[in-house]
Amino acid sequence: MKTAYGTMYYVDDMDKAVAYYKKLGFEPSHQSPDWTEFPAGGHNICLHAKDKGKKHSPNGVLILSAKGTKKLFEKMKGDGLNVSDLKEVHPGAWCFTLMDNSSNELSVYGEP
Repeated sequence: MKTAYGTMYYVDDMDKAVAYYKKLGFEPSHQSPDWTEFPAGGHNICLHAKDKGKKHSPNGVLILSAKGTKKLFEKMKGDGLNVSDLKEVHPGAWCFTLMDNSSNELSVYGEP
């Protein structure tokens, strides 16, 4: 985990959020009803549609790139760190949530 993939923001309305970032001059490299990415100088602005009934961070969430994501999850869990939600987000890509000691959410994303 030495590089950042991007920063994720949970949005209420994907269409309105995409329109906003386009007005700022960004063009999406990927766009869907659930997830949209805008390249921003080697970093990505990532928009994630809110899941109804689920509580979401009101702040941006830093996404860290990792190799061996599943093993990293198990190591961090074994080390007593606050990790949760290990899941495959699309074929060959896994992520999990890591909370620091001030309850800031980080996302770890990468190869299994």
